[in-house]
Amino acid sequence: METVDVTWPLAEDEGFSPWLERLSQTTLPVKVRSDDTAGIRARIQTLQLGEIRVSSVALPALEAQRTPQLIRRNDPELFELLVQDHGSAQYSRHGLTAATEPSDMVLLDSSHPFHNHVGDGGAGTVVLFPRTLLPLPDSAAGKLVMTALPGREGIGALVTSHVRHLIKYSDRYLPADAARLGTVTVDLIAAMLAHHLDQGKALPEDTRRHALLAQIHAFIDRHLSDPELSPQTIAAAHHISPRSLHRLFQAQDTTVTGRIRARRLERCKRDLSDPQLAGQPINVIAARWGFTHAAHFTRAFRSTYGLTPNEYRRQHRTTGPVTSGRTVKQVGTDR
Repeated sequence: METVDVTWPLAEDEGFSPWLERLSQTTLPVKVRSDDTAGIRARIQTLQLGEIRVSSVALPALEAQRTPQLIRRNDPELFELLVQDHGSAQYSRHGLTAATEPSDMVLLDSSHPFHNHVGDGGAGTVVLFPRTLLPLPDSAAGKLVMTALPGREGIGALVTSHVRHLIKYSDRYLPADAARLGTVTVDLIAAMLAHHLDQGKALPEDTRRHALLAQIHAFIDRHLSDPELSPQTIAAAHHISPRSLHRLFQAQDTTVTGRIRARRLERCKRDLSDPQLAGQPINVIAARWGFTHAAHFTRAFRSTYGLTPNEYRRQHRTTGPVTSGRTVKQVGTDR
């Protein structure tokens, strides 16, 4: 992932051009105006997943316009999904308006003009992808363009969480993961749009399967602390049979119980390496993540990581955490 910190003073002969060039590579090409005469400060983090680009953008207060002239000059025929992370924004087009608060989303189309006002301190996550990748007719998806979409619950919450996690944990992905993550991202967006259009059955089977599996993964993560979490309870919560649930996981070369066990062990491992939890008994950590028998937890942990939980905790205290570096590219001129 590329990280760019940008700081430019606004000399009269300089304007927004350097910053706008970078912003237009991250979002749709737009005209920008700001009353901030002291300078532009922004941060852009970009992750390329095949044909899909995911970016985290922190912005000053500004107004942006995608004009008919810009569209005639260059229309990449993209959809842009914006997730509001902080602050607020307003979007308008031909009398249609959409206001977004944190966790709200809005869908934009590069072929249609719009006006956007971003409040001071605004930040969002942007997903850009070719319209041809969305497994819905343009006419159907077009009904949701310039509409505020909720992202705090249900499948909307799954989409907002997913795209934010793509940026947050980008250093954990391998190059081979890019295309798969891009496909899953578009499938989740398609499932959310189909939900709002009541057209879930119109989605291709692969898209429905990917979206359902992502929902199940999120459900498992939310309920790891529940000792009663099982294939039966998961299947019931998603209105499918246990057999259908097992088939979903078989296609991923894993099992439902294997997924639950692995995620619980990952959470326990994280807590065992947390200095702030150094005084917490190991059995308390294990119980917090759904392990009800200390001996079973110890065997499972040692089988997975080659050390007992106590040995792992002692080793971590000795060596400390391992971190991975990230290069931050500085762009612009400070004067």
